[in-house]
Amino acid sequence: MDDKGQITMEFLFLLSLMIIIIICTVNYVFQENEINMALNAAESGALEGAVVDSVSVYTINEYSQINSNKQLTHPKTVKIINISYVFIGNDSSLNKPTIRIQVTASSNEKLSEIEKAKMSQKINTRVRRSIVYAFHNEDSTDVGNYYQCYSDNYAYLTNDVIWV
Repeated sequence: MDDKGQITMEFLFLLSLMIIIIICTVNYVFQENEINMALNAAESGALEGAVVDSVSVYTINEYSQINSNKQLTHPKTVKIINISYVFIGNDSSLNKPTIRIQVTASSNEKLSEIEKAKMSQKINTRVRRSIVYAFHNEDSTDVGNYYQCYSDNYAYLTNDVIWV
């Protein structure tokens, strides 16, 4: 081979290698972007859940669930400290790779375990609802309760809020 043929082969080799790297990188970037969008939606939902509880404004369903416990209807300050996630692998019942979201919060009042559980439920419902609306997947969940939420490629679950 002459020098021109070798340069052409090297160029084609480098070009094909760059295309392979770009394809692999783009896939990874899209997946990470989807998870980041879900975490931003989760943060927004958790803050909404904390604020709604702080001013004691509820939907009719939430109010009927907490009406028996009058302590929960008094305004209080709830602060979201951290939101983290763990990839837990493929869940056969959800048919998607699953990510578990964990919210850590604190309150200005001493709360009983029942109050913490109720507030945790409200915050997690808002987290899941926010993810559903961020990805426009209202048709693939039970709107109102939001027990399951999905993005395009993942399913999201929530743990009970950790209170510190």
